[in-house]
Amino acid sequence: DAHFRWQHLPLDNDEYRSRFKYLKSYRVDERTRSLFEFFFRREPYLAKQWAMQRYTAFDLLAYRDDIAPGHRYATLRNRRGQEIHLDLETYAPFEPYIIVGLDDETNMYRLHWFYKTLLQYSWEDAVQDLSIRALGPALHFRRSLPSDLTIPLLLRSAIPLDGIEFTRSDPFAEIRGLAPAVQKVITRENRCFYCHAIGTRSPRAHHMRASDGAPQGGYGLPLTAYREDVMKAFIHNQTHVAEMIGMSPNRIADEHIATFEAWLEAGAPTQPPTQPPERPPQSE
Repeated sequence: DAHFRWQHLPLDNDEYRSRFKYLKSYRVDERTRSLFEFFFRREPYLAKQWAMQRYTAFDLLAYRDDIAPGHRYATLRNRRGQEIHLDLETYAPFEPYIIVGLDDETNMYRLHWFYKTLLQYSWEDAVQDLSIRALGPALHFRRSLPSDLTIPLLLRSAIPLDGIEFTRSDPFAEIRGLAPAVQKVITRENRCFYCHAIGTRSPRAHHMRASDGAPQGGYGLPLTAYREDVMKAFIHNQTHVAEMIGMSPNRIADEHIATFEAWLEAGAPTQPPTQPPERPPQSE
């Protein structure tokens, strides 16, 4: 039923494709092909629907230069409520763009698959309806990124045009004063910052309902909003918690646990930066 329903897609990326001046067509190279193959890694036969010869890209930097000239930072919020943050001075040399078409396919939401978790939350019995994982418009780079700048595909896919915001201020500034161990947990290593509200940033990750793509269940709460027993279980019994929900474990490194727990017990405060690093911390 879900496959049939999604032949008539409830979502599209026409808002990108109607802005012709930012669109370019490129040959699918091995790096771009690997993106699509990775997305369909659990059901690789689905990728065979496309010849994967050419793709259409929306120029993120040209768009920024027109609507927000001089703004250094970009925040991209996807349809799953997740956010990523780019320092465009760092990422510009790698030519960031949004993939908005593949071969003769003009709607990237047609690239999708379905799944269902065992529970919405580890502390409740509720189970959500069938969910959809849609690639949608996806952030990609014409040039290969170094390993410390790469961003998981889950975070950089299904990005609507109105989910892109350019700012002059650094979204990471308020966490620069935190202990290095806390910064690693909430950014590079466990990526809390991209799915949970911390400080003034307010992502709220969730699943997308297969019937219509609407948000449903499994919301990422602010880190300080979880019950103490729930957070303790997450930190100290992560494998069991992940198995209950039916997701991959997201373990915190043992050497960071004490510092991270102390930060949570203090109310997860953020503070102005002291000495900023050379580049904003990015998710690996």
